[in-house]
Amino acid sequence: MNRLLITLIIFMMISGPACTQAQSSSNNDPKPRVLTGLDVIERDGFSILEGKRVGVVTNATGVNSALRSIVDIFNEADNFELVALYGPEHGVRGDYPAGEYVEFYTDVRTGLPVYSLYGSTRKPTPDMLEGVDVLVFDIQDIGTRSYTYISTMGLVMEAAAENGVEVVVLDRPNPLGGNKIEGNLAEDGYISFVSQFKIPYVHGLTVGELAAMLRIDSDEVAARLNALELPGVIFRPVTWRPFYGRDQGKNLHGVQVHISDYDELNLMSLQFWFMQINNELYPDKNPLTMATEARLRMFDRVAGSGEVRRLFMERMRYEDVEAYLNKDIDSFRELSRQYYLYN
Repeated sequence: MNRLLITLIIFMMISGPACTQAQSSSNNDPKPRVLTGLDVIERDGFSILEGKRVGVVTNATGVNSALRSIVDIFNEADNFELVALYGPEHGVRGDYPAGEYVEFYTDVRTGLPVYSLYGSTRKPTPDMLEGVDVLVFDIQDIGTRSYTYISTMGLVMEAAAENGVEVVVLDRPNPLGGNKIEGNLAEDGYISFVSQFKIPYVHGLTVGELAAMLRIDSDEVAARLNALELPGVIFRPVTWRPFYGRDQGKNLHGVQVHISDYDELNLMSLQFWFMQINNELYPDKNPLTMATEARLRMFDRVAGSGEVRRLFMERMRYEDVEAYLNKDIDSFRELSRQYYLYN
């Protein structure tokens, strides 16, 4: 299995009798109380983890509303088995200073193995994931690109997809809020563990929202393309690992094209339909907006015109370029007919 199954447990705002905070003199309604993803999964009896062998990626911030560690809470649960811990920078219990490599160790309180994701490797290896059905990620991020916890999450998601392990992200509020977005996107050549994603320095996302943004759901891409009911073609989700190029060695997710009726299929339109759906689902991964000037010039050369790209990029919709692509077909068919050698 190479597809990533990820579940997001959102944090919640609740109000009413369950809230005990003091009421404002100008408002008789109690102030809302925040339930983190950990609070929510605990409230629901860990049903999503029922019968599974669980690994937890966390640190000292992974606590519930009573400030109890997720490690201790999960270790006491009786409807699933906590089998391993994974520590980011600073370790699971927060007892390592910034920048100090963390080696494998055993958690004193639980006796569980603690695999370091800030030591000889920053991405879980297949051996580290042996016997694990689901990885639960619960770390409070601060809302900036340079904090390494979101980088750890991205590598955990990647390793999980490669090894057939589910991922559950327990969400927490972004302390900087969801409206503040500041700074430039990280650029090619500057991607690192402190700038692993092409997001602004202050990104305005929770870890759950960022996890959803990072994931490409090939099932959804295939479903959206099949919903177009294009004649002569069927799409299915696929995962592959390129042997060369920019993404060499990485597991990529996309769709495979199955031609069911060659006579009915419009081959020229396929690339534009795919780019349209891809842009609707993942606008930050648009191949045309991500391309260098040199690659765009090559696109124009292959298209035989700069107008094709100009028309399509106005709205990223096939209908905007369809007429231009087909404008010369009838005249060329009439011109070339006199040279036919075969009926």
